Amino acid sequence: MPSVQVEFNTEYQNAHRFPAWMALSVFSIVCLAAIGAESTRDERDAAIKWSLAVASMSMIVSFLAVVAYLMARGVFVGQTPETALVVFVLAFWGAGLPVIMNPSNGIAVRDDTVTNANLYFFSWLSLAATLFLGASLAQERTGMNVHEMATASPKTTRWFGLAASSLVVMGAAVRIFREVCEDALPVVQEGAFCKRSKLAISVGVVSFVLSSAVAYLSSQRSNAVMPILAETGLTTLLLIMWCFAVGYVTFGLTSPGSKIGNLYFATWISFILAVFLFGQAFRDYVSGRMNANSASDGPTAEDHQMHESTPEIPDDDQI
Repeated sequence: MPSVQVEFNTEYQNAHRFPAWMALSVFSIVCLAAIGAESTRDERDAAIKWSLAVASMSMIVSFLAVVAYLMARGVFVGQTPETALVVFVLAFWGAGLPVIMNPSNGIAVRDDTVTNANLYFFSWLSLAATLFLGASLAQERTGMNVHEMATASPKTTRWFGLAASSLVVMGAAVRIFREVCEDALPVVQEGAFCKRSKLAISVGVVSFVLSSAVAYLSSQRSNAVMPILAETGLTTLLLIMWCFAVGYVTFGLTSPGSKIGNLYFATWISFILAVFLFGQAFRDYVSGRMNANSASDGPTAEDHQMHESTPEIPDDDQI
């Protein structure tokens, strides 16, 4: 009886990706329904048909994965079939999301404004679910403990999140700059809108490079760690950059990210992550300084106390 209980728990502990597959199937169904509700069969062009294909294939694949987890866990979980399905959905959403989010296609976004909220948000959630599946499976295949890494270093997750949101800011700002400023008159290129678009691109590039490097170093299990003073300085720089980005990119009529869209959300998400990273780094810095001060003062006081409490041993002449 005890052996059966241990085997049962072990099987379900190995099924930690099952909720992600369930979520992906639900997200895909919502995306499919959102696309179908906003267009008729006669109105569907190549972009809409491709979006329908992505959502449909994602729904089918995730449903098959859910069934496999329930019916054939031993030959599916962490094996080649699950790896193939994860790669499949990653490729589909990686190729389908840019089409869905392209304002020129008018599927989820039109004129840099979200027109299909369900499709917009659940497409991003579908991509997030597939990224989690890919990262979890890759770490499991390489022998890493996903749960242990996630609980031991939440800071690493924030660095990866900042890298991803910075990449979205960079891509969205580049697209806006190409559509509005690249072939425009010099007076438009020198205007506030184009200058702020360049600022968004610059901040996105710098933040992506720095956060990607720190995230990679943090994810490596080595003895080398970033000095707390350097991390505090880096997070301070990123926080200042994103403060300027939020102000110049999302506020005002001449701002490229003033409308609800990818640039707006990604800029604010990057700013929030920068705030969290700075707060954690500053807390660690202050805590380290306090520990260092207490460590330097501790031995002196302890030695003084031991010196007072230790009786003097008389010399042989005194005896």
